[in-house]
Amino acid sequence: MATIKVYGRITPCSNISSLVEIEGDRLITSKLGRRNSQKNAVEIGFKFSEIFDQDASQNEVFDRIAKDVVGKFLEGYNGTIFAYGQTGTGKTYTIEGEDLNLDTSSRHGLIPQTLAMIFNEIEKMDDECVTVQISFIEMYNEMAYDLLGPLMYGSNNRKDLPRVLVTNGTSGSCIMHGLSVHDVCSEHEARRLHLKGRCNRTMAWTISNERSSRSHAVFMVLLTRQKQGSEIVVK
Repeated sequence: MATIKVYGRITPCSNISSLVEIEGDRLITSKLGRRNSQKNAVEIGFKFSEIFDQDASQNEVFDRIAKDVVGKFLEGYNGTIFAYGQTGTGKTYTIEGEDLNLDTSSRHGLIPQTLAMIFNEIEKMDDECVTVQISFIEMYNEMAYDLLGPLMYGSNNRKDLPRVLVTNGTSGSCIMHGLSVHDVCSEHEARRLHLKGRCNRTMAWTISNERSSRSHAVFMVLLTRQKQGSEIVVK
């Protein structure tokens, strides 16, 4: 059975103590009364699997949230991590990070750290044939676009990103027609594809300011493992 965990991360703020209070796994805030008055304010509590305060590092967030998910993924289980919140609350920083270089950085988000862990573990699989494939899709205004597909040179129009047709599959699944899948052999290659997709998405944002807050992007990794001489394939 799938396990869903919900985490909270506090965005750095100078007056955070006056806005929220953390009690274990509960985040407590208050809803102001009429005319934004503290009079008759109502206290509201939200329960999380775990809460990270504003001093939590990127590495700490990865270790507590993603490490187990990636570990199970390497064993053949599906895993999903997504960020939800208002514009400007730090979703992109948590998922992708602030430092865009291909070197190791303490400011890398969940995606770069996930790719690093995947390929570090693959290096230990000497007796297995392992393939890794990458796809990157954006959904905007009920349309899906391939962020790693061929983009018309010099274009910044989202309509020039290859369109992906999404249809319903069996057992509640979905099928993405026309989405490109890219084989990668190293963390470096996977990171370059991630940065390419980010670049294509940023170029598309320039055509519409609201695209950045109304679009959603999904970075996908498909891993296949097969031991030498075995007919069993783990995906």
